[in-house]
Amino acid sequence: MHIRNYEFKARIEGVEQYEQQLLKLSPRFVGEDHQIDTYFNAPQGRLKLREGDIENALIHYDRQDLQGSKLSNVILYKHKPD
Repeated sequence: MHIRNYEFKARIEGVEQYEQQLLKLSPRFVGEDHQIDTYFNAPQGRLKLREGDIENALIHYDRQDLQGSKLSNVILYKHKPD
């Protein structure tokens, strides 16, 4: 599965106001996931194995090391652990 992901980080005050706005979108609570990410050396981009109780995936993503918002091109392979 190919995904384009835009990432940014922001510092805000009054998180409750934003939480209420997000709740209006009727999110579905799946649960809390304890994840372990293992990173591998890759000739290009980043490669990680995510192992969790809810999400398990092999993820390759490529993005520039810049401050501010970033575009990542992601290849995601979801798998079920043994």
